[in-house]
Amino acid sequence: MLGLAAAQILGRLRAGDEVHTPGWLAKLDTLSPPACFGAGALLSFANLKNIVLIPSAAVTIARADLDTSGVLVASLVFAVVATLGLATPLTVSLVAGDRAAAPLARMRGWLTQYSYVILAVLFLILGWNMLGKGIGGLFG
Repeated sequence: MLGLAAAQILGRLRAGDEVHTPGWLAKLDTLSPPACFGAGALLSFANLKNIVLIPSAAVTIARADLDTSGVLVASLVFAVVATLGLATPLTVSLVAGDRAAAPLARMRGWLTQYSYVILAVLFLILGWNMLGKGIGGLFG
């Protein structure tokens, strides 16, 4: 995770660089709803952040001294929090309909422009957290 954070920081845009939407992301606008669902599922499973976080969460929940209902609640909370980034714009779009197009477009533009900062901070936080837990596990 710390290596991914470094890669995000070193690969960041410089002042004056133009932000381009990746081709695969632009293509999502033309997909049917079932194809979007499939693309989202594929991207979720192939996402390196998820490949690291999901097993880490599973191990943390499994090591906790929880009964079956506690494990189910903890797993449900993790799943809900993990899907908020996708569920929020979907809910806004479904509730507001056409009125949501402009705010969602602004949000998409902001996320595209600052995605490297968001990812770098996320990877730094997760990397330091995992490193701390690993060191604590070795010496604790």
